[in-house]
This record gives sequence, C-alpha cells and structure tokens, in this order.
Amino acid sequence: MVASLLDAGSSEEWRERGNARFKAGDFAGAREAYTASIAAAPTCLAYANRAMAALKANDALAADADATAAIGLDATYLKAYQRRAAARQLMGRSLEACTRVPHLHHDVMPHAPL
Repeated sequence: MVASLLDAGSSEEWRERGNARFKAGDFAGAREAYTASIAAAPTCLAYANRAMAALKANDALAADADATAAIGLDATYLKAYQRRAAARQLMGRSLEACTRVPHLHHDVMPHAPL
C-alpha cells in the first residue's frame, strides 16, 4: 500500500495530509499519511507527528518507537522527547519518562550558556 501512496506525493505533501487528517480527528488516517511520508523520506517531524497520532489512538508502544526514531534524527526536537515521555507514562514507566528527557543546555545544546 505504501508503494502506491508514494506515487501520489512527496514526503512533505504526505506529512501535510497527515496533519490535516490529525486536525480532523482521523488519527488512523493521519498515521497512514505519516507512514507514507516516512517511506518517501524519513524526517524527524513525520516520526514525531506519527508518535502523536499513535498516542491519540492509545498505542503507546508505537508512539514510543516513533518518538525515539524522531530523536535519533534530531536530538534537539523537544516535542519528540515529550511524546516519548507521554508514551512511557502510558506504559506505566513514569519514572523513566521523567528521567530520560535531556537537560536542554547540557545534552541537547552543549555549547549553549547555562
């Protein structure tokens, strides 16, 4: 299915379609569009957005995986950390959700003034 979707748009176009579906409350449709976006060209935003759609669908495991993938692509995108923490809290891993968020100045931006 994703292969046929790729013929119909770029990664950015699919991400925008996912955003529209998400805003309309169609979280399953948003996840499909974000999946097509990722298949076309993996981006931090597409993974983070798919993580949020997974959270809305109460799929904490998928949300955790997508948020972690987003962090792997851009360690400075703080929404990805928030979404991973929310997923881990849903899985009953509250302590880990709180302790695995980087300290902005030290971990994410080591050269920023304290």
